[in-house]
Amino acid sequence: MRLIWLRTIYTIIREEKNFILPHKIKKTNKKYLDKNESNEIKNIEKRKEEGLKKIFESKEKVNKLRESIMQNILEIGAELNKVKSEKLYLWKYNLWREYLEKEVYFNEKTAKKCMRLADEISKEKEKLEEIKKQ
Repeated sequence: MRLIWLRTIYTIIREEKNFILPHKIKKTNKKYLDKNESNEIKNIEKRKEEGLKKIFESKEKVNKLRESIMQNILEIGAELNKVKSEKLYLWKYNLWREYLEKEVYFNEKTAKKCMRLADEISKEKEKLEEIKKQ
């Protein structure tokens, strides 16, 4: 983790136009070197704080999107279960696979995963409701 941070910080610094890389500064000008290093350390710390804030914001956004993705997957699975159990696809197609590929653009494996998830979650919800009733 630390190596990733160091690489990120180094990349940010390297892209800064006014920054002189420490290994390219002549050691003869010690005062300039010390002042420049302290300024750069402050800049790095500031950028690190900004980066951490952005990471937190991104994490929150990703988690919200992940939740909505799961909701969508469960709804898709439930709808596919309904279509398959009632054999609604037979009005237009002879095969389930053909319906999936041409109407919903899923392959059979993906559809089965969505349907299985929807089944499992609905069964778990039913069990929880039964437990709550008792």
